[in-house]
Amino acid sequence: VAGTGVSELQVYRLWEKMSGPPHVTVKVADGDEIDTVLDRIEAEIRMHDNTHPHAGDWEAAVVSIVTREGSEIEFVNDLPENRKVFVLCGTESYFFPTDVVGEVFKVQLPHSTREVDVKVLSNTPQLLQVDNFLSPEECDQIINSAKPGMKRSTVEVLDEGGKTKEHVDRTSTTSWLYDKDCPFVKTLHERVEDLVKVPKSYAETLQVLHYAPGQLYKVHHDYITVYNDQPRYAEGHNRMITVFFYLTTVEEGGETIFPYGRMPKERWGEVKHNGNCDENRDGMKVNAVW
Repeated sequence: VAGTGVSELQVYRLWEKMSGPPHVTVKVADGDEIDTVLDRIEAEIRMHDNTHPHAGDWEAAVVSIVTREGSEIEFVNDLPENRKVFVLCGTESYFFPTDVVGEVFKVQLPHSTREVDVKVLSNTPQLLQVDNFLSPEECDQIINSAKPGMKRSTVEVLDEGGKTKEHVDRTSTTSWLYDKDCPFVKTLHERVEDLVKVPKSYAETLQVLHYAPGQLYKVHHDYITVYNDQPRYAEGHNRMITVFFYLTTVEEGGETIFPYGRMPKERWGEVKHNGNCDENRDGMKVNAVW
């Protein structure tokens, strides 16, 4: 027989820090069904968000409760001891919280039947490092498959309606890799799906980049600029997550620089779009990890 203990569940939205106050709190008894708890949370969120100026823009529909590590809670007995959980509403997908820099998550990759460590490097931007995601043999397979298709990288040009062309701001070479070019691509997409918990149907074609000495890509965003005649992006379709795979390592250079990495928010205006990344002294440099 279940106990009769009652506790307070602290419920957070995905963008909130668990070190701060919760979005809402609800009472949970030992014998409660998880659906009852979901209904209780949804009612509290609706009541809470009705005081928000943009409350009419959407309706809360709580679909699941997840732990900080991303495990879905199916039974009240599975709630964490600290009684802190995230809630997913509507079409939201879980992604690792980054409010505790240095925190390490153990992530299962069912398609590969193994586990990897995911370490939080930064909160702004949300930046995580995954060790041993690819084996040396898998890296070689991707490189060798991509080599025949390598061409000069291009950029979108705003004043030409989003057309792509070669530009001095991006001097690397690129190869787009499909399943037919490399059988491992399908496996890689499945592995990424396990990591980021977003269906692989959302993924773009795998892009393999090569930077020779002196080549670069200046400061830019990975999200796609929305143009007036592109209803796909106006409806909310865009890049959610970027996953880098470092296929080789070098003795010097070769890093990705995140300009806002260690910069106070009041100085973000110093970062120049299409500027040189290494001009930002507070930028965070991330190198290949072996």
